[in-house]
Amino acid sequence: MTAIWMRSRPVVPRIPTLTLLAATLLSAQVRSQSGQPIDPPAQTPSKPDAPNSPIQPPVPPGVRLDDLPPPLKLGARSDLLRRQLPVVPTLVIVPDVASYAEAVARWTPGARYPVLIDDGSMPAREDIARFARGFEPKSVVRWSFTPKPGDWPSALPERQHAVDRAVNRAWGAKPDSDVKAYIAHLKSMGLTPPGIVVSYIDDPAWTAALALAAGRAEPIAWINARQSVNYAWPMGECDAFDVQVRAAAAATGLPWDKLGDDLDAVTLCSHTPAKVALTVGSADGGDGKRPPIKEGDTAATTDRIGRLPAPADHSARWAWSSQIFGSEPRAAYRAMCALFIEPHAAWLFDGYQSEGQPWAQWDCTKAAEQLRKTDLHVILDDTPKQSRADWRARLDTPLDAGLVLINSMGNSDFFDVQPGRCRPGDIPILRVPAMVHMVHSWSVLFPATRESVGGRWLDAGAYAYFGSVQEPFLSAFLPTPAAAERLIAGVPWAAALRQDAGPMWRLASFGDPLITLGPPAKRIDAPLGSPTLDGVTDVEDELRAALKAKKFSDAITALALMGRDNDAGRLAAATMHDQPAEFTPAAAAAAIFPLVRSARQELVAAAYAKLDAKTTADGPARDALWAAAAHELATTKDRQLLELLRKNLRPDQPARDAADLAPAYARVIGKPEATAMLTALRATLKDSNQQKEADAALTALR
Repeated sequence: MTAIWMRSRPVVPRIPTLTLLAATLLSAQVRSQSGQPIDPPAQTPSKPDAPNSPIQPPVPPGVRLDDLPPPLKLGARSDLLRRQLPVVPTLVIVPDVASYAEAVARWTPGARYPVLIDDGSMPAREDIARFARGFEPKSVVRWSFTPKPGDWPSALPERQHAVDRAVNRAWGAKPDSDVKAYIAHLKSMGLTPPGIVVSYIDDPAWTAALALAAGRAEPIAWINARQSVNYAWPMGECDAFDVQVRAAAAATGLPWDKLGDDLDAVTLCSHTPAKVALTVGSADGGDGKRPPIKEGDTAATTDRIGRLPAPADHSARWAWSSQIFGSEPRAAYRAMCALFIEPHAAWLFDGYQSEGQPWAQWDCTKAAEQLRKTDLHVILDDTPKQSRADWRARLDTPLDAGLVLINSMGNSDFFDVQPGRCRPGDIPILRVPAMVHMVHSWSVLFPATRESVGGRWLDAGAYAYFGSVQEPFLSAFLPTPAAAERLIAGVPWAAALRQDAGPMWRLASFGDPLITLGPPAKRIDAPLGSPTLDGVTDVEDELRAALKAKKFSDAITALALMGRDNDAGRLAAATMHDQPAEFTPAAAAAAIFPLVRSARQELVAAAYAKLDAKTTADGPARDALWAAAAHELATTKDRQLLELLRKNLRPDQPARDAADLAPAYARVIGKPEATAMLTALRATLKDSNQQKEADAALTALR
């Protein structure tokens, strides 16, 4: 048994009657030992032997901030500001972007709180629930804002001004202050922006720009650019964008063009292409480790922005950059995680051979030794526990680690371990938001595509990710032990995982570049906002009303949004058992993930079977089905489950799913039927790797 996942399922109590359960939920709120309305995960350790000392800001006694190396200096500036801004432990859920902007605008330097957008979609609600489990709020409330004329205009230029006013208000500046007046106001408070945020008001990721500018004391530079994350934009077009970024930095009036000065971070809150096409025939800077550039070669945009135009290989860096993209709710989630979530556990998986060079330099065992110097709870999978079976054994229970470090090899649609090959569908369901560093080639070739390795992590709820847009060669990655050491030393995300010198290359950073590991900010009891958010509705009251009205879909949703997965799973199970007619497709959609996270895997298939066609086509819902069924396949005799899985092979990895299904299908339904299933699928496959997987599965049946 591990502390992050349990190899065997926790014992689930007998289903109580729906009437008794509803009465229990109405009469008292189930809280964790800390008093929070969050289900403490069964697999979280009690930490009697927990570590050593908390991660501390990287400013040793007697050392001046200006004496620190630039990466440490930037981390210290970011972390110290984060810790000095008290947090009200209330999660505020809003229904639209106008309410979101106003709720953030009411932050003050003396009290702030996370704000997330619920647009009614499954992804948005899963993000909120995941955030709640990681943040552990004292309460979860809903709030909406009806703007007066001019408060939230429809025209884009005026809306851009409204966002700027929101940032100014959050810091107590005059609402209509321009960038220099805003910075002057910050300086009067003893603050200097650590970087700039770049966005465009017609890009949905502006929600992240607002949160990070208001949370990190940064100005927003509004720059229109191509919006296509998966695209590789021409170098000339990226160069023109870079000119505007550098001009925006200069326009602040702050020192910006050297590392260690005032502006050392660029946060791209936009759907600008994540990679840039390199010029054919150009060299890599003369180090002899990389071949000349050929047609189709790319570099990471976030390793291009933040560099000076001379020398020609862009080896002179003035800032570290990182990128946030996504829908308005998801971009807000990624930014709020960066501001309010602190990991309590780390998981390391080493898919490299245990001996020999150069692999030994990336040894996750050595990285784990670094992380164990902190109060992070560390789980390690290394020799001899580094096979596909070991990885998949982790799928029984959702991942409860906020920091993930992985070594593997492969391509954008698979990653190899020792031994075995995993697919994006093997990415675990996340219980809490996570930061992921993956030493692996091509993982974010298409970062906005969940069929890719990196894209699946981001779609699953990772709010920060570091990986490659093309084959970078192993030496481009900072060795994993060094990456761990830099993170716990207080170096911020985008700087901690990069080599300190060298030309631009193929490693991309996603998330807020200024994320640091450190103690949580002080929590205080204070009014929500200034002026105070009026008319908030506690989701606990929403739950009570839904239970009284027997609106079980709404009740399950409310419990999930508060992080109370076990109660949500119990209610779903009781409804299915006692009043199956009330377990509607909407209730089933609300229940899928709480059932998985509360270890009621045997009910997930029944809930999935109730979903409408649109929801069954949803990628995350299918992942939940396969995650719940994974440990059942070796022993199940349930023909209906097997047929449900056959009808719901995931489009990005049908051969892998069919290969996993085939042995159970042959045992329960018959070997001829299993062979026919694989043969029919094999005839539809176009990808050679998937064809090989189907062929191997057919061979194994013979």
